[in-house]
Amino acid sequence: MPQLCGRRDERRQARIGHSAPPIFESLPSLILQFMLQIHQPKTSVTTGGDTDNGGPGFILGDADFTNDGQGHYYFIYENARDTHPWKYTLLTPGTSIFISVCNTFHGRIVRGNPNFNLEPGTVNNLGTWVEMGWEAPEGKVAWGDVSLLEGYDGAATLAAMDGSGVATGFDLDLLAGVPPGILTRKRDGSVAIAKTVGDGANVAAKEYELSKLSPTTQASIVNAYKPVIGSRNARFNVTMYAGTY
Repeated sequence: MPQLCGRRDERRQARIGHSAPPIFESLPSLILQFMLQIHQPKTSVTTGGDTDNGGPGFILGDADFTNDGQGHYYFIYENARDTHPWKYTLLTPGTSIFISVCNTFHGRIVRGNPNFNLEPGTVNNLGTWVEMGWEAPEGKVAWGDVSLLEGYDGAATLAAMDGSGVATGFDLDLLAGVPPGILTRKRDGSVAIAKTVGDGANVAAKEYELSKLSPTTQASIVNAYKPVIGSRNARFNVTMYAGTY
């Protein structure tokens, strides 16, 4: 099945420091979104990994050993397609796969449940986002961060694979000893920490996360700081730790 690559929406463009002038965000944007909807596949693609030919992409690894070997689902969304995952996979603890992307891909990896994330027309934004974006035309540079702006449902790290040693994210379980007043539930009933921005933002959740993590090096918690890293070879290593699904 052909690989689709949507544009970044304005909010996520701001996170990685790239935004287009307003004149370029009007008619061309509407045309592009219309064309993407026409060519969007009717079903999400389940994957056991792609062949790694050295091109743009990321390794996705499961390091959640809290469930005695139980598998965990991860969903990959393209930006501006919150109701339709591009791909999803089931990983068991200690395993990893490579996901190849095109050189204009911008999106995120999240935990999830196929009974809910694959339900047509639904939005499942609550939880930790590992965000990544590739720069066209060659896609030789990629950017990414770990974001808690839309909530927290588990730890994650993101590391460049260009030999620089640059990394962001964390492996701390924020749900351990969490104050009950900042908890909410995802659509499947599993617990998560509430989001920190936008309508319904939880100020106590923001304060709790800021007491545990650095907003300049580990995770996006407030809009004032963007702990984004780059990979000069357009490849990342993503590790997902204990969380809820």
